[in-house]
Amino acid sequence: TQIQAMVDKTVAAFGRLDIILNNAGVTRRADIMDLTEVDWDRIHRVNAKGVFFCLKTAAARMISQGGGGRIINVASIAGRGYAGTSNAAYAASKGAVISLTYTAAQQLARHDINVNAVCPGVTETALSRANLTVRAEQEGISVEEILKDGKIEGIDPDIMKEIEAMSAETGISIDNLMAVSSVMEAMPEGEVNQFIEDLGDLVDSGMAEQVDAFLNDLREIEGAMDAITEFDSYESCVAGGGGATCDAIEDAMNEHDV
Repeated sequence: TQIQAMVDKTVAAFGRLDIILNNAGVTRRADIMDLTEVDWDRIHRVNAKGVFFCLKTAAARMISQGGGGRIINVASIAGRGYAGTSNAAYAASKGAVISLTYTAAQQLARHDINVNAVCPGVTETALSRANLTVRAEQEGISVEEILKDGKIEGIDPDIMKEIEAMSAETGISIDNLMAVSSVMEAMPEGEVNQFIEDLGDLVDSGMAEQVDAFLNDLREIEGAMDAITEFDSYESCVAGGGGATCDAIEDAMNEHDV
């Protein structure tokens, strides 16, 4: 598996595995009545299942090599009842990480393996920016109004200044630039540079209005931002099981000629 390969690669490079930090998470902002089985499975597959099997695989190596180890799981205040959580499935997944940590700590202590969890609060990340955009849409207000009214914490003011300046310069809305920034943060550095260059070329050629309209449509397509982050072409998107999402993205690109 990919997890076993990760552990094997680490041991090959460093000779042993002493510590692992399980820090991965996905979510989307949604009311409990709007969550689907697809949402539940996706969120728990990454946030809970992924953490469990990374923990288990790392622990197996630590036990076999001897000398103990340290396992750190990144949970969230959402798992402790935080009212501002993005959705109930996310909160449940982080609650699962907290409970898993307790049990793992109890059962692995005899091997001198220390297991702990940290529960961060609201932190400026790609996820929080994407959720902020959705929240603005749900409340019928702009991202600027949420930030101005202090309705969310954790957004880096310097990043917001950059986004505001780019919006003023290009005419692309702040909401759309927030969505774009969340995609870029999940890309490898080389792809980010190319993405920025391509976006700049479109704006410089007088297509800022088309780009803005395309991004508006893109935000309406369920799973579009994840698909753009994961796949580098329409063909790989289809091959990866993107289906209707890939077709909708392609249609939006053709409609706006971007």
